[in-house]
Amino acid sequence: MRTGVLFAVGVCGFSWAAPAEAQEHGRVSGVVYGVGGAPLPGAEVILAMRDQRTSTDEAGRFQFSGLPAGQHNILVRMIGYEPSRVVAILGDSGLAPLEIFLTQRPYTLQNIIVTGERQGIYGLVLDPRLEPAEGAQVRILGGGVVQRTDSTGRFAFPDKRGSTYVVRVTKPGYLARPVHLRVPTNASRELVIHLGYEPEGYQAPFREEQHLMDLGSRLAWTPGHGRIADGEIQRFEGMRVCDIPKVRAYLASARIPGVILNGHHFLMGWEPCDWMAEDVALIELDVQCGPDGIFTPSAVSTRGRGRGRLGSGCAALWLK
Repeated sequence: MRTGVLFAVGVCGFSWAAPAEAQEHGRVSGVVYGVGGAPLPGAEVILAMRDQRTSTDEAGRFQFSGLPAGQHNILVRMIGYEPSRVVAILGDSGLAPLEIFLTQRPYTLQNIIVTGERQGIYGLVLDPRLEPAEGAQVRILGGGVVQRTDSTGRFAFPDKRGSTYVVRVTKPGYLARPVHLRVPTNASRELVIHLGYEPEGYQAPFREEQHLMDLGSRLAWTPGHGRIADGEIQRFEGMRVCDIPKVRAYLASARIPGVILNGHHFLMGWEPCDWMAEDVALIELDVQCGPDGIFTPSAVSTRGRGRGRLGSGCAALWLK
């Protein structure tokens, strides 16, 4: 039987083992690489389900010692890069050092969401130079409402309140920005949305676009009692998603709990607990899903069912 096997799973990245002479029993170690194959210092490396974390040194190296033989799930992430997940199987003869490559993703500033005294959704769209983005398309997904920003980069939906929404901003040459938010009854949400430049040759994944539109339909036509949105999630900053009381209770009660990331990526048993609350913009509980993602009936069929619940079986995480 071979030992020291490594699998790559999850969002992005891949790994392989170095020569066998570097093996050491009880230790998982490796090097994280970034753009151009250069070692990446300061990347966070998490040993899932063992509550162990470390950061790569100046040479991109990391290690965990004193580990038992068996499967160890590793998450590597860093701002500006897609997270990478690997499954390392530590055998009796040890495991060779790992080489993990992170894929860079376009950096964009965080959106700003605050509660105001007016009613509805109001906002300002800025380009990467922090100047007003005139003519950007602002759409409420699932609501059939579209506006374009004026010469000051502003938009307004005064009739939107008392619900959860996805606001999607697009403009040629810039990356599309979906913003998940909950508008309190008789109050407003004021947004500042930062656009990022679109990399040369970039094409938005069709599957991701479709799942965002499906999410908009669910928000428009299904009850919101099973959702945890921005303001409520912020209360749990610094906690793992699995430690949020509503999520913990749901996962404990589900017979075979499943978790879907961004509408289409099926997370394995340990993966949801490695996301922090501050990474997540919206959580849906009790949605119908399978290995290929969330199932969404059309707005017409849902409306005909009296706005009944979508189904059951999964929780859905939507990242910021």
